[in-house]
Amino acid sequence: MQWDATAPQRARQFVADVLERSGAGDRLREQAILLVSEVVSNVVRHASSEATIVVDVSDEHLRVSVTDDGPGWPNERRPDARGGFGLYLVDKVATNWGTYRIGDGKTVWFELANA
Repeated sequence: MQWDATAPQRARQFVADVLERSGAGDRLREQAILLVSEVVSNVVRHASSEATIVVDVSDEHLRVSVTDDGPGWPNERRPDARGGFGLYLVDKVATNWGTYRIGDGKTVWFELANA
């Protein structure tokens, strides 16, 4: 998938489609769409690379992973007028989240309770 200014919208649609097919509730879909949009926006803004989204849905939780090949490392910061809402929102909304290195890039993942 090409990662440009349209990537967050396409990521939201991808996650919405997966969750609709899985029968997920409205709240889970809304939270997942918000968070994937934030994470993918960070890829577009900071990594400037292609990325892969993986969505795993179980009876207990939803896990979304976004992996990119870009340089740098995601840092949560306090949002201000210049931005910084991405990982801040992930931290506030997700039940669990994290990052890990993969090759020269990294993966940002988050989980939401499937209740």
